[in-house]
Amino acid sequence: MVRTFFAFFVLYLLYMALVFVGMALLWKYAFEAGLSGSALAGVAGLALLILLLGAPIVLYVRNAQAPTRWQQQLFQSGQQASARIVKVQDTGLSLGNSDLSFVVRLTLQVNPEGQPTFEAQIELPVSRVAIPQVGQQISVKYDAARPLRVVMVPEDAGRRPA
Repeated sequence: MVRTFFAFFVLYLLYMALVFVGMALLWKYAFEAGLSGSALAGVAGLALLILLLGAPIVLYVRNAQAPTRWQQQLFQSGQQASARIVKVQDTGLSLGNSDLSFVVRLTLQVNPEGQPTFEAQIELPVSRVAIPQVGQQISVKYDAARPLRVVMVPEDAGRRPA
């Protein structure tokens, strides 16, 4: 998740540069063509600039917490196992909403039934009031072909609403 954020950030900086260059060229050609710069055109240009710069951020934040395709497949067909949290690290990434405030990296000792124990890492958004603790037991699903691919099973995954 942190790598995804930094990749987005770099691409966003490039996108911003292209938007500014495009807007500057548009205003340059409008000035050279002798078009008058009315207040309405300035406001419309500023609104367009804000829209062009803000849209990628809104889309990223909206989709940042969505599980990837392989994570969705693991939720459906992954091997169930228990895991113990060995290490909790703050990644420094904050999502800025009230429910899931920041992203942590968990190092897990996964104990599949009848298989050797292995270590894996996952990154997930957590609430500041419900930070996972070292030693805590959680349920996970993992890919038998790629054991390092692990997803945490939410506590209420097997329960039906009353």
